[in-house]
Amino acid sequence: MDTPVLWSVGEIAEKTSEPLHRVTYAINSRSIEPTLIAGGRRLFDAGAVELIKHALSMIQLRKEVRDADL
Repeated sequence: MDTPVLWSVGEIAEKTSEPLHRVTYAINSRSIEPTLIAGGRRLFDAGAVELIKHALSMIQLRKEVRDADL
């Protein structure tokens, strides 16, 4: 059986080229649960990473709409 690949919040930030605080905000504001917590680090599987990427996209879209209204 293959061992699933899990990513930490920092690794997700690096993978998505997003600031760490933005990834953390996306996770917390959308209540995305980690797949595993190891050594106090939240680890996320590929499905959760896709949810986080979607949340980041929605945050960016909302920001662009808000900025366009200014």
